[in-house]
Amino acid sequence: LQKIIKSYSKIPSLHKILGIKWIKLIYVESFARVRTLSLSGKLLLRFVDRFIVQWPYLEQKYPQAEYKGILV
Repeated sequence: LQKIIKSYSKIPSLHKILGIKWIKLIYVESFARVRTLSLSGKLLLRFVDRFIVQWPYLEQKYPQAEYKGILV
């Protein structure tokens, strides 16, 4: 799965392709996801502008993610 995700890392987001610069896509991973990302999170990780997780372990495991503490 990591190889598949890395192959998509160079694909720009849809809103960037369309030239919509003022839209930012932010994904907040579920509080329940402590050790791994959800399927939605794994698919969206490379396509969003900010990917926020609620557990520090996930930020260490996925460097693209940002840990902002518990948001719920």
